[in-house]
Amino acid sequence: MKNLRDLARFKADAASVVFEGTPTSITLAWHVLSAKPGQAISADFWSGERGFDRVHGPHLVVTFRVQRAYKGNPDGEIRIDTGVATVDCSGRMFEPNLPYLVYAYGPPDNLWVSTCSPGGWMGSSALGPELRYLRSERPTREDTASELARVFDMIAAEYRDQGIPLPADTTEVVNA
Repeated sequence: MKNLRDLARFKADAASVVFEGTPTSITLAWHVLSAKPGQAISADFWSGERGFDRVHGPHLVVTFRVQRAYKGNPDGEIRIDTGVATVDCSGRMFEPNLPYLVYAYGPPDNLWVSTCSPGGWMGSSALGPELRYLRSERPTREDTASELARVFDMIAAEYRDQGIPLPADTTEVVNA
């Protein structure tokens, strides 16, 4: 990836569903809570290669009211699973009634997010490049110029290493 615009495209391509939405309910789900007296319950929430088992382990079910969909068909309301922990990429914290940009993964009937998923609170300025990409808005200079800045830094380092002064800065107007 060359710049923030490419990174935004990569994030959107990797997700099953991308939307702006507001949590309307957050519920703890865990098969232990609905167990009948005497029913055998597995204490193994880690299922080998798959990692944490969201079906049998404790997790949160977050229902979102979708304001704007970018990918997939999240219409009206959508339910997303997330873990209850935040230190190991298993859970993402959501506050009711705050707007979020959500990148969800999995099949339509079993979508999930983690703390390692992109997106976040809509009030974060860090989401600017992603929102401009998703909304097909014109990218800013910062969205597309990060690679160019590194190229200039490399050129300056080469000049410095060779003891040659950089050429004088100029401003040139180009009509395109």
